[in-house]
Amino acid sequence: MLVQGQVGQQAVAKGSNPTIRLSAQGDVVVSELHGRYAESSLNGSNYHASNTGAGVTLVTANALGAVPGAGSATPILALANPVNSGVNLVINRAKVLTISGTPGGGFMFGYLTSQIANYTGTFTKGVQASTLTSGGRAGVIVNAPLSGTTVTVSELRQIGGPAAIITGAGIYTVDEETAGDVIVPPGAIVGIFAQAAGTNHVVKASLSWEEVSVSLGQ
Repeated sequence: MLVQGQVGQQAVAKGSNPTIRLSAQGDVVVSELHGRYAESSLNGSNYHASNTGAGVTLVTANALGAVPGAGSATPILALANPVNSGVNLVINRAKVLTISGTPGGGFMFGYLTSQIANYTGTFTKGVQASTLTSGGRAGVIVNAPLSGTTVTVSELRQIGGPAAIITGAGIYTVDEETAGDVIVPPGAIVGIFAQAAGTNHVVKASLSWEEVSVSLGQ
């Protein structure tokens, strides 16, 4: 099929059916009308969650480098996707702020699959980006042990963060636009962990995600 367009800018009215815009090199020209996540936020599918208050003082249970046992690993912040949610949780951004103390290393994503039914802890909810109200399918776990789970948490990949050095000597906010390369399927838990607890290391974390129908993932 031959697709033709018009080279250069166009001035078109609402309701019209303009031709595709092309560059002088024959490329299709596409521009963002709003911010990258504006459409999905306005559609009500984007959510945020974070640690509030004074932050989390990291302990050994927060550190995957210490290999905490089944049921004792404690994510700084995690998303849990119920088995029958009907959505995938597509993580768009992960952020960790060091407030004080000496880090024990960087941060990473850890995960569990098929463990939702075993989890005996409680969930909170995310905040919808467009309405600033609590809701969504995801369960949010805020610095709480993954009690009841029967397998150890696996490390998914690193996020980055400060080395094991005294605060003040480096960059202490990790802000990664994961942009959908980490997805929490139904029945799984994905959270932010540290490499090591460090010394009096206090942090706050946040996760931003979109809830996308599983029917759109095939």
